[in-house]
Amino acid sequence: MAEPISDEPEVHSMALRDADPSPTLSINAIQGTTSPQTRKVFGVFHHQPVLILMDFRSSHSFITPELIKRAKLRVLPCSPKVSIANGEKISCLGKVSGSNVKVQDFQLKTEFFVFPLYGFDMVLGANWLHTLGPITWDFSKLTISFVTEDTMVTLIGNSLASMQYTPDVGVCSANISLYD
Repeated sequence: MAEPISDEPEVHSMALRDADPSPTLSINAIQGTTSPQTRKVFGVFHHQPVLILMDFRSSHSFITPELIKRAKLRVLPCSPKVSIANGEKISCLGKVSGSNVKVQDFQLKTEFFVFPLYGFDMVLGANWLHTLGPITWDFSKLTISFVTEDTMVTLIGNSLASMQYTPDVGVCSANISLYD
């Protein structure tokens, strides 16, 4: 829930650079689990409902190849290998530039490495979370709050009981609206 001070939508951006250190994907992103360092939220990406893991243990933002295919987006080549939880390094499948994602009332823009995930359609990693400045995670309310350009933004996380993930489809079904 956001309390806008202006009528202009807030858009935050973080660019990926091949010179960045090797992207790292957390065990939560690989196994489809959560931890106190993560928040699950629903969002909309190119008119597709998505389940997002906000995860500061993943160094960068990631998106599934299935979601890229459904959204019919152009994938750019990328050279870094992704370090996964067991220390193995696996080539990423590409990257997607300047993608808009709507999370509740908050609009963001970021780039993603394309990489298979289980249980989530995308991961917003530490590179994006760091652009927010100070954040507050309320574990009892499953919220993450931050101030951006004089606007307090509170994103409400989802519990396991409120969602059903369908791996073969790659989308989490929930009672959400694509158009607010």
